[in-house]
Amino acid sequence: MLLSKIQTFTVFVFMMFGFYQVFAQTPKREFRGAWVATVVNLDWPSKPGLPVAEQKKELVRLLDELKRLNFNAVIFQVRPECDAFYKSSFEPWSYWLTGKQGEAPKPFYDPLKFAVEQTHQRGMELHAWLNPYRVVRKVGLYRISDNHISKKRPEWIIKIRDLKFLNPGLPEVRNYVAKVVMDIVSRYNVDGIHLDDYFYPYPPGSITTEDYQTFKKYSRGIKDIKNWRRKNVNLLISEIYKKIKGEKPHVKFGVSPFGIWKNGIPKGTSGFDAYSRIYADAVAWLNNKTVDYIAPQLYWQFGGKQDFGKLLSWWGAESNGRHIYAGLALYKAAKWKASELGEQIKFIRQQQNSQGSILFRAKLLFSNIKNFTDSLKTKYYRYKAICPSMNWAQSSFPLPLLGFSINNYSSFLSVFSWNNSLVTVNDNVKYITYQFNNKINLSTKMIYPSNMVEVSNKNYGIYKKIDSKVLKSFYAVSTLNSNNEESSLSNAIESEPIVIYDSTVQKQIKIKMLQKDRLSDWKEFSISIPRSTYTIVKLLNGYGELIATVNRGEMREGKYRFSVSKNNLPTGIYIFELFSDKNHAVKKIFWLNSIYQN
Repeated sequence: MLLSKIQTFTVFVFMMFGFYQVFAQTPKREFRGAWVATVVNLDWPSKPGLPVAEQKKELVRLLDELKRLNFNAVIFQVRPECDAFYKSSFEPWSYWLTGKQGEAPKPFYDPLKFAVEQTHQRGMELHAWLNPYRVVRKVGLYRISDNHISKKRPEWIIKIRDLKFLNPGLPEVRNYVAKVVMDIVSRYNVDGIHLDDYFYPYPPGSITTEDYQTFKKYSRGIKDIKNWRRKNVNLLISEIYKKIKGEKPHVKFGVSPFGIWKNGIPKGTSGFDAYSRIYADAVAWLNNKTVDYIAPQLYWQFGGKQDFGKLLSWWGAESNGRHIYAGLALYKAAKWKASELGEQIKFIRQQQNSQGSILFRAKLLFSNIKNFTDSLKTKYYRYKAICPSMNWAQSSFPLPLLGFSINNYSSFLSVFSWNNSLVTVNDNVKYITYQFNNKINLSTKMIYPSNMVEVSNKNYGIYKKIDSKVLKSFYAVSTLNSNNEESSLSNAIESEPIVIYDSTVQKQIKIKMLQKDRLSDWKEFSISIPRSTYTIVKLLNGYGELIATVNRGEMREGKYRFSVSKNNLPTGIYIFELFSDKNHAVKKIFWLNSIYQN
């Protein structure tokens, strides 16, 4: 749970102060991903067997936070141990989901289907994350179901210490893993398939001679067993890529290997490497163009023998036209200087062949380690971004939308809508709503992310009108296809300034008086915010006239305090009013000389 941080606002009646820091424009196109790990309940759900309603609530809260922070991609782990966080005819339900491997959620729901729907509603991509070979990460930790692959096909399994994994040298294993992947691709509207770094096992369970008999039988003419192991992985990567593109060309395929390819490369680098220790040759995948992206796990700081900057630059040079998304170690942030991750994001943006990053891991964003989460919202991810397009992908360029209109639903709500009849239903299409200060050169202004109001998969938007010094703005909408190619703008319409109306917050936001000292000239109140959201707090007189604005802008989940002086206020009734998403809270107070009454 997020520990509520008490923050204080002091309001001097008839006098308001605003403090703003101007940051450089963030890029409009950038992959901003976060890994959501389900194994050992790292990110979600919080424990095995959590009630379904709580599972959904936790996932929605996590996705809401990613949307609030302007992420655009979720890497969602669906197969940690040859098990499933979705309804599968090949593999059993995961122990980490229900507390009993093979047992479906009760009442039934499909977590992957739910995650895809919820992620797309928030304008983000979902990449289904699979561990390709791991069968049981720790033997004896829980009961294995009878339909688990380790029981159905024990001859496919290699056991080292307390780890079981599929034998990568067996053709049947390659076919099986590819079938599992294609089952997901064919039945779910995922944007991508994502494999992690667990190929042949890490130390201390490194493979030695356990696959020697397999090597003798299926050597394919290769003399060196180490080269053969690398080729086994290469064959799996190639087969998955070809099958995905044959079924759904728009679905992306990426792998997240260990951050050092070979010891000593680039020059000055030393340490554990993927090529010789776990037989993962990511450079071959890039050279063969059997991946759409590589997300090397660069879990180090700048400097030293594992230098983040040197390694990222090297990966970019090896990209061969494919995308490179740097894996960033949010889990190490507490031990690093506060600016480290921010500097890494800035460095990524300076690289010609690096298109974004993925943070490990999502749930840690709630902890705001060394204020990094705040810095994402206010600086590094201040504006929305869309994922970069892939110029080698098969796609049809999106057409501009027709019939964009704005209707006033009420005195404080506007409904934006448009015709999406030209859009293919299964194309994972998204829409971008733009806000401009005038109608001049709108196609040029599209390049600035500060003009993007919302990214969503819905062909409508509900927005809340706000008080603003700007009396009117102009709005238009564009289409993003599954390759994130953007259409030209729709017609532009003039309307009142708005903010996003988010109906996902269900709890009532509350205002509470903290102290009732009748003689005090100051009164202190608290606001409880159930979820981070745009919030307006006002002090009004008894006639509904504005006296002061306590807050207008983003407020993170938690508790806030604010105090008010009654100096210069005549006797009478005053009202504190709070608007946040669909919530509305009011607190009336009455001042009479030095006597306070509630």
